[in-house]
Amino acid sequence: MGKSEKPTLASRRQRFLRAFQERFFLRFHMTLIMLAVMFSGVLASKILWRFGVSSMAVRYPMAVVCSYGVFFALVSIWLLYIHASHEGDHDTAVDIGDAVGEGVRAAVQLSGSPTEGLGAAKLSDGGGGGGSGGSSWSLGDGDGEGLIVFALLVVLLIIVFCSGLYVVWEAPNILAEAAFQAVLATSLRRRARLVDQPDWTGSLLQATWWPFAIVLVAAGLFGLAATHYCPTTTRLPEVLHQCLPEHGIHVG
Repeated sequence: MGKSEKPTLASRRQRFLRAFQERFFLRFHMTLIMLAVMFSGVLASKILWRFGVSSMAVRYPMAVVCSYGVFFALVSIWLLYIHASHEGDHDTAVDIGDAVGEGVRAAVQLSGSPTEGLGAAKLSDGGGGGGSGGSSWSLGDGDGEGLIVFALLVVLLIIVFCSGLYVVWEAPNILAEAAFQAVLATSLRRRARLVDQPDWTGSLLQATWWPFAIVLVAAGLFGLAATHYCPTTTRLPEVLHQCLPEHGIHVG
């Protein structure tokens, strides 16, 4: 094994991820991000309600989508913070840039068309059509309606907690990969515009779209049930204090 062999981009990526995960307490960083994301979802729902979006079936999914946008914005700010706080440490970035430059030259020599795609995960709109309020949502004979709403609320809270826990647990992979893609994109912009690589938003979307999609579906189902079975309510406190007690479920 010749020592003259230069490390490939893949090996430098592994070295970067390992060093990055050792240097930063990424789960703590992601915990702060996710707390802010959850708060932004609650705030978005309140703002939408203030602006007249009274239907929980519409407002809650919209709030989840807004919070996912906030998630990307916060990771972007986090990347700026990481870059600013370690601006003097360019060794890894230079190594990656060198590997990218070699890869570009090799690809041009071999094929002349070095475009490489990596499929970005698609967040399905899943919002579905059930707008007409006929009897299609009639899941019970009346006595169990409050129980259905309460059960969906519990399921929603469990899903939100588990999704947040998953993202925090996977933070060393998610954030380190996002940082690597940010460094790689910067190197590509400096060296060549011939290679089409996903930037950090692509890797972040690929790693996190499905937990947020599950939360989106759960929020939509709870909103639909609350709107259908408790039509006079427009907010969660009203559901808890007006709809559930009359079916024998007392909260607090």
